[in-house]
Amino acid sequence: WLFTKNWQDRHTRLYRLDKTTAVQEVVSSERFFTNGLITGADFDPDTERLALVGYRLGFLNVAAFIWQLPIVNNTPQWELGQYHSIRPTRQWEAILWHQGDLLLTSEASLLGGASLGRIAL
Repeated sequence: WLFTKNWQDRHTRLYRLDKTTAVQEVVSSERFFTNGLITGADFDPDTERLALVGYRLGFLNVAAFIWQLPIVNNTPQWELGQYHSIRPTRQWEAILWHQGDLLLTSEASLLGGASLGRIAL
């Protein structure tokens, strides 16, 4: 699965790729309003939860967030998604489920140095 970072309308699009097919057409299957830019995603097969990390640029501020979504029958349940703000605000770029928690990384930017974070949800 690939998720877009959509600057125009703060939605993300889901693109599904088939690892068993050498040649394939990439078509967006779903669209979800995230109110920001998605920069990373990870799926936990044990709990069947998807986590998306991203940030939102405002006029004078930046806000970081996580969306957590249940997956049922290989389909994200967008209507059951939970939004979580992240502090400190950074340009978080990657996310990974690890022993029930989420690990996050950010690159060095105007918001601060490179960071590693751990969040228990």
